[in-house]
Amino acid sequence: MTQRQQPGCTGKKKYRTAAEADAMLGLIWSLCKPGRRLESRYYPCDHCGQWHLTSMPLAQAETEHAA
Repeated sequence: MTQRQQPGCTGKKKYRTAAEADAMLGLIWSLCKPGRRLESRYYPCDHCGQWHLTSMPLAQAETEHAA
């Protein structure tokens, strides 16, 4: 993970590769507590070129991105 922040993704954790993001997603799922909203997928960032995790469903993200 890198600590460098770019406009548009300030405050989000960054992962250099999809595999790194996927591994973190697996770790989060294995340690989850009941009732917590969990990250459900990872995506490439248009701003920093790295990967972020999100709990937003893909269909919702596509709708918001198209608007």
